[in-house]
This record gives sequence, C-alpha cells and structure tokens, in this order.
Amino acid sequence: MIWFELRRETLAFLGRAPVVHVAEADVAASRPAVFAALTEPGCWKHWFPSVRDAWYATPPPHGLFRRAMDNLGTYVHGAR
Repeated sequence: MIWFELRRETLAFLGRAPVVHVAEADVAASRPAVFAALTEPGCWKHWFPSVRDAWYATPPPHGLFRRAMDNLGTYVHGAR
C-alpha cells in the first residue's frame, strides 16, 4: 500500500525532475499488447525488484490514470 500522497504533475515536470530514467527497446508485439502488459499490476513484481505485489484499488475498467495499490516491501517513501 502507498502510505503517502503523490502530487499531480504534467509532462512539463520532466524538464525539472531531479532524476529521469529512460528505457527504450524494440518489441515484436503490437502497441495494444505492450500497453496491456505494462498496465497489468500482476507483472510489475517481475520488473521491479522491490515490488512484492500490486493490484488496482478500483474495479474495471482501469483507465490510464486509475489509482493502483502496491506493496513495496522494504521500499517505503524512499527509505530502504
């Protein structure tokens, strides 16, 4: 569960963010298939080592900006 509030930002934040991570890859799958995989919370623990489990806090349909809950294990609000 996230124990802190996140503030809303626009893409303009990328210009002033203290850290930005970019990853690019060519994938032999359609854009909808890739988006579906990225938005499936059950997969997040396979990509992010500190995530134990993740799920949506609201019933479907899950839009792009729906809230997700996650269990970050040892990572809590930036602390290890």
